Amino acid sequence: MKTVLIGTTSINRSLLHKDNIPDWYNYINALDITKYNIQWFINVDYIEKLDEPVQDTFDNFRNIITNIPIVFIDNIFLIYQCLKLASKSFLYPTNPPQRLLPL
Repeated sequence: MKTVLIGTTSINRSLLHKDNIPDWYNYINALDITKYNIQWFINVDYIEKLDEPVQDTFDNFRNIITNIPIVFIDNIFLIYQCLKLASKSFLYPTNPPQRLLPL
């Protein structure tokens, strides 16, 4: 079985996620789960001016991404999101991934 790791950087802005994540989710969710172990890593950076609690953002992602396991990463400054996502993805406790697919 191959492993597919998806890394997404985001902010606490659920309206945006409702607009752009469903298409990606439908594309990824169409993979044959008997052939692929899929794990989605999502960093949510908190922007105070947006006035949305991070927990609301997590809940929104869970409502959109229903059949793929999600690992949430938060409280990371925007500049470090990609690095943190990559390091968390590589530490995922499965066989080493053959390839990371950025989203």
